[in-house]
Amino acid sequence: MRFVLCCAGVLTAVTCFTAKTDATPLRRAAALSIQGHISREQRFERKIGSDLVIAFEPDEWGWHLDIRRGDRRDPNGVGFASIATPPLHGPTTLDIEGWQFRNANNTASNDGSVNAPQMTRDFSFVLTEKDATTLADEISDFQEGKAADLPWNVPMGRGTLRIRSLRLGNLVPGSRARIDSMDFTISLRFP
Repeated sequence: MRFVLCCAGVLTAVTCFTAKTDATPLRRAAALSIQGHISREQRFERKIGSDLVIAFEPDEWGWHLDIRRGDRRDPNGVGFASIATPPLHGPTTLDIEGWQFRNANNTASNDGSVNAPQMTRDFSFVLTEKDATTLADEISDFQEGKAADLPWNVPMGRGTLRIRSLRLGNLVPGSRARIDSMDFTISLRFP
């Protein structure tokens, strides 16, 4: 049986939230900083506006970081950061897993033999399901050869995950390392 715990963190808004009167979401702070600690198999969630949540979802080797609406895990099949952060396939800066910090044989720290993001990771995100759908359609058109380039015609925010400390586990040569705990800071800049 797997237990999932919520983890405490610090949330600091640089500017105030302001409301709109139509059906669009609230305008978010221009910038946010979130600090936290997370341990293996824990989920971390923090509200970043009236309708958005940033979350670390645990997996066997670490976590996947994403932004979504409220309680929804997968709006339109993708998260708001997953759809906006290249590459389009394979691991991204949003996948934080122990093997990324070890060499190919898991015998020492990553010496460059494993091509993977490290302690500072930049990402992009959209703010609404409509923008996520628009971006998904643009990506689909590009992959099907209907568009020569990705126009990225939606407003996007930018984020940076800074891993302040990391404790790895399963450091057995030839196996795959996992993350046992991590201290982090996330900086978000909204469009």
